[in-house]
Amino acid sequence: MAQQLGYNLLNSVVSAVGALTAVSQTDRMPRRPVLIWGTLGCACLLAINSGLSAVLAKQGDVVDLGVARGALAAYFLFNVLFSFTYTPLQGVIPAEALETTMRAKGLAASGIIVNAIGFINQFAGPVGLGNLGYKYIYIFVGWDCFESLMWYLFW
Repeated sequence: MAQQLGYNLLNSVVSAVGALTAVSQTDRMPRRPVLIWGTLGCACLLAINSGLSAVLAKQGDVVDLGVARGALAAYFLFNVLFSFTYTPLQGVIPAEALETTMRAKGLAASGIIVNAIGFINQFAGPVGLGNLGYKYIYIFVGWDCFESLMWYLFW
């Protein structure tokens, strides 16, 4: 239990470093490539994590520590990349995309949508993981691939 708490704390710190790095570069980063490649990278890291989790699920009681560490590393790297890609751009993209007259309403709508989806994900995630196990992660792999394609085609 203490080791799990330590990993959770480390994950938060490492993700914050990724986010702060991106925040410091927001004005210099090209938005479109960051979103396309960052989201595609997230999909790849989630696929690696899920694939290694599938191997772990088949191992039973005797766990290969290399596979477990690989899954954990993919999870950490996903969180860093996600934080780098999306944290600084959550407020910037809607503000840049909307006219001044619509900006306040658009940012309010964006906040409501993001929080509503986060609320659903918070409570659906454990149910999905409980019912589908590691296969639940493939939903997000597919979504991230779709999202990367949409960033590429429509921005």
